[in-house]
Amino acid sequence: MKGIGVNVLHVVTQLELGGAQHSTLEILSRLDRERFIPSLLSSDGRLAQRARQIPGLSVTLWPSLRRAIHPLADGWTVARLVSFIRRGGYRIVHTHSSKAGILGRWAAHLAKTPVVVHTVHGWGFHAFQRPWARRFYQGLERRASRITDGLIVVSERDRDTAVQLGIGQPGRHRLIRYGIVAERFTRNGTPQTVLRQALGLAPDRPVVGTVACLKPQKAPLDFVRACALIRRQIPAAQFLLIGDGALRPQVERMRRRLGLESSLHLLGWRDDVPDLLASMDLFVLASRWEGLPIACLEAMASGVPVVATAVGGTPELITHGDNGWLVPAAQPERLAQAAVQLLQDPRTRHRMAAAGRGSLDGRYTLTRMVGETEQLYEELLNREAS
Repeated sequence: MKGIGVNVLHVVTQLELGGAQHSTLEILSRLDRERFIPSLLSSDGRLAQRARQIPGLSVTLWPSLRRAIHPLADGWTVARLVSFIRRGGYRIVHTHSSKAGILGRWAAHLAKTPVVVHTVHGWGFHAFQRPWARRFYQGLERRASRITDGLIVVSERDRDTAVQLGIGQPGRHRLIRYGIVAERFTRNGTPQTVLRQALGLAPDRPVVGTVACLKPQKAPLDFVRACALIRRQIPAAQFLLIGDGALRPQVERMRRRLGLESSLHLLGWRDDVPDLLASMDLFVLASRWEGLPIACLEAMASGVPVVATAVGGTPELITHGDNGWLVPAAQPERLAQAAVQLLQDPRTRHRMAAAGRGSLDGRYTLTRMVGETEQLYEELLNREAS
């Protein structure tokens, strides 16, 4: 395949700040340009400018590619996608996220694309949905998997779920874990007290933080509830919530109702996440469902101990009591209990932080993630040609 230059189109629903979007852009920026000619189709978002800055990447933004279900608009989007794929002469269409995954795969199938790939960044169905909705989304995924040549999962849990529910053909699932550049999160020598003062935090008081989109999956209201419970036992505690999204008004109202306005800092989206992580004593992730949380990987690389809910692929990153602490989802009191215990036990906290950083081996590098994606592309192209 050397020098052939295969046209590859990635389709993701929205260029918001999230694991699916970050990993997609990392793959697109690192694909071997002698073998693959990359394009991206998405709707607008905070990462759109970053996408446009990737050398050699063609970026197309459609407002109609939105997350909410709208049968007429979605049907029109599929029709446009079919035409777009045919005009682009794409030999590989690689979709991401639930909505783009369904529409994009059917459009690629109708356009007779040789290779159709989908990455599951955590399934779009979960235990917190109504049973009928969960069955509906499972059915959509099951049907779309029949026209999918390669089904990438980012965690063993998602692969096991697919096998259990009959989503995807046997042998067509490929585990490709997320990767990060761990060196980006190595502390740069700036004292923690300086970082905290720059944020308006008291340098000698403990800091608990999270990085999450303010949407139901990440359960930011559970995080706010946990903060209030932590404050009851450790009044000096300070909190950082880094991220934004649809639930921000509810988060602000709950912060006000629980009397946390002076201690819980809502920072919105930030570009200095490594410094923000370095300012924390403890990282907490309250998600109710997950694929494989990149935020936990980044916290571990930063040497910050992690308390997280035991959902999705998170237990594949964290061994409870060793390199972090796992608690049940939707129980903010358990998040708070774990946080308090670790804040009051510096020795265990430091041991877990060191173990967390040490557990990030070659399974979580960008080089490995991109290389395995390219290998899958070549295997599927060769299979299609034979």
